[in-house]
Amino acid sequence: MTDKERLEEIKSRVWKDKGTYAMGDYSQREGYIYTLSDYDYEWLIEQAERVEELEEGVKEAVSDIENISPHEAKKTLMDLIKNMEGEI
Repeated sequence: MTDKERLEEIKSRVWKDKGTYAMGDYSQREGYIYTLSDYDYEWLIEQAERVEELEEGVKEAVSDIENISPHEAKKTLMDLIKNMEGEI
């Protein structure tokens, strides 16, 4: 199953209920409360962590590219894309 399929599956399984929840400043807010399984929650956290890692890689690549030749920049970008594809 692809990550996209997994996300769609989670969306279809999550329970969404109206509720009121506390804010950090002791106020309350109307909204929705979402309930999902431990398994789905952990998977979503892992995906968020992967995104953070990929964003950091992109920032480093951009920083590197600004200081190197066009040929080296192209190679750096190609390497980054290959690494990203391997993680998707």
